[in-house]
Amino acid sequence: MGEVPAISVVMGVCNDADILPETLASVLAQTERDFEFIVVDDGSSDPRVGEILADVARRDARLRVVTKSNEGLTRALIDGCAAARGTYVARVDAGDVMVPDRLARQKAMLDAHPDVVLVTCWTEFC
Repeated sequence: MGEVPAISVVMGVCNDADILPETLASVLAQTERDFEFIVVDDGSSDPRVGEILADVARRDARLRVVTKSNEGLTRALIDGCAAARGTYVARVDAGDVMVPDRLARQKAMLDAHPDVVLVTCWTEFC
């Protein structure tokens, strides 16, 4: 399965094809490159979701897609975290856009402070 990544980014998606590409692009453009990106397609009825995910996964091996029947976001995230291999888990939702250094800054904080178990980030609603 390869080397263990530093970070597993986990996202659940159900439909949301119109906002999915921007979220995927923002995660894959992170300055921190040592991560896997697990996207759980939670039973999307919109075929564009599967097409978008397959296309991006072909172009970037860090993206792993888990496809399942619809059980809701919580179950999708549990399944995504179960598939995660990284030392750290980062969360993102469809429609979110990560600033380019989010993962690098969060990883640096956790690496520098082993007693810290959770970091978050500033959120701006646009």
